[in-house]
Amino acid sequence: MADAYAQAVSSLREQAERATDSLMKNGPRLLIMGGSGVGKSSVVNACFGRHVANVSHSIPCTSSISHFPPTERCPIHLYDTKGFETQSNNEDILRDLRQLLQERRDASASKSSLEERMAERLHAVWWVVDFRLEVVLFNTVAKLFEDDEVPIFVILNKCDRAKAEVEECLKATSDRCTGATAVIPVVAAAKHGPMLKLCEACDSEEILIMCNARKSFYVCQNSDCQQCDQQQKVKPAYGIEKLFEETTARLPVLVAKSFRQAELECFHDLQHNAHAIIVGFASVAAAAGATPAPFSDFFLLTGIQVAMV
Repeated sequence: MADAYAQAVSSLREQAERATDSLMKNGPRLLIMGGSGVGKSSVVNACFGRHVANVSHSIPCTSSISHFPPTERCPIHLYDTKGFETQSNNEDILRDLRQLLQERRDASASKSSLEERMAERLHAVWWVVDFRLEVVLFNTVAKLFEDDEVPIFVILNKCDRAKAEVEECLKATSDRCTGATAVIPVVAAAKHGPMLKLCEACDSEEILIMCNARKSFYVCQNSDCQQCDQQQKVKPAYGIEKLFEETTARLPVLVAKSFRQAELECFHDLQHNAHAIIVGFASVAAAAGATPAPFSDFFLLTGIQVAMV
């Protein structure tokens, strides 16, 4: 009894590790959505490089969703939807989202091993918005992903605005989009200054900003700031590292969920008191699932590459 239990625990841990390694090797599957004009392509460019958003590299997945297969520089499966339209019911996109989810379920079910099944799943959704979130549409789409428990990250783009304005929008979005895993502010293509229009050295709002086609910088006017009266370059993008961190922190949970599902399948065949074993093992699996899997390296390295560009 004890030996069978120990062997099962060891086997399942190995499967979970292989599942995570497989995701790193094959690339997680990330769906990117957003309304027209919110800067969805800019977010993709800031995160993964300009070549990714090139239509010639995509494979039509449905009439409104394109699949960008992994590349050497960007080992992620990117699924990009066409922009939502405010004056439309967007039923074509909703239909294609249902189709994509079913295709991923079928592809996962056709695999025999845990790591292969995990690699075929849809792993996260990035929903890009600016300051015009369609709450009804968001809640409709969120329901589509409930059964698959796919985390949805709302990316509030164009946050090179005043701090008070951004914070108000962040709170409203969080309050109204209860199905969101996180709401993350970013500036995918800075045009009006740094994030929240704050000095990066001291977080002061007392800055003078110069942004035009020729130059983009700001000067802090806070006398207590070490960079006071010095030009500071406006970066091309802000918040990308936080976006990667938030996404990475959620992904290992997917491995843990399959880990627990595998435990049920494994112990079902043991000729012992299966129910008692499963109940006891659930706490072990939960503890193992709470330990971050080594998936974060991939996103962090990508984030570093973006910061170096």
